[in-house]
Amino acid sequence: MVVIEHKRYNEYVLENEPHIKSRASYVLLVDYLKRNDEFYGKFELIKYFKFREEFLSNILNNIGYLECSYCHRKDLIIGYTKIEDSHLNNKINNLATIDHIIPLSKGGPKYDVKNCTCSCKKCNRRKNDKNVDEFLNDNIKISKIPSTTVFRYEDWLRKRIMLSKSTIDETKDSNTKIASFNKIKAYEDCLTNPNVDYLKNIINNLEIVKINTNNINEKISIGGKLCAYKQAINYLIIHNNG
Repeated sequence: MVVIEHKRYNEYVLENEPHIKSRASYVLLVDYLKRNDEFYGKFELIKYFKFREEFLSNILNNIGYLECSYCHRKDLIIGYTKIEDSHLNNKINNLATIDHIIPLSKGGPKYDVKNCTCSCKKCNRRKNDKNVDEFLNDNIKISKIPSTTVFRYEDWLRKRIMLSKSTIDETKDSNTKIASFNKIKAYEDCLTNPNVDYLKNIINNLEIVKINTNNINEKISIGGKLCAYKQAINYLIIHNNG
């Protein structure tokens, strides 16, 4: 029996195995090997380190810095990328990590970039195996936002508006322009309504409209607004809770 990496499906494939009589037998045998094969464990670790480096490097190359999606800390670094040096990452307080939006324990895909986001170590630990909504709800313990938080929040929103305007000027993609334009509208709304409950209601209403519309441009517009509102609510919740 030969075990090789299947380049197309990104998994282990068994070749020249005479005892495999069905697809079910194949799946069970591969699963057994994954759980018990020391070589597979090393292969998986190498694969994940490579994926992490590429994912975070793409973000860094695109926007120039690594920012936590939850607390918006912007001084994160990739750290050590070789397995033999990985233990040194434990000493880096501003290490950038990959958080899986839908946790792996709940069926979230490990190597799908759509299910991955950049997170600081602190937020990644706090979120643990929770979905984003669970994580945010667990951190909503405020009724009134302190003035210092409001001041930082307004400054952050204005910077977001400037970044979105720059995106509109620089991009040639019409969908990106539409999304960025609607982000600006949402950020401006957030400036006048620094209230968590207000933002939650807006998000819920937009989610309903997005589900019920078949208009592509409207979906893109709503997607832009949802992105901005969710960023805003994350900022208020996490910064107010230290």
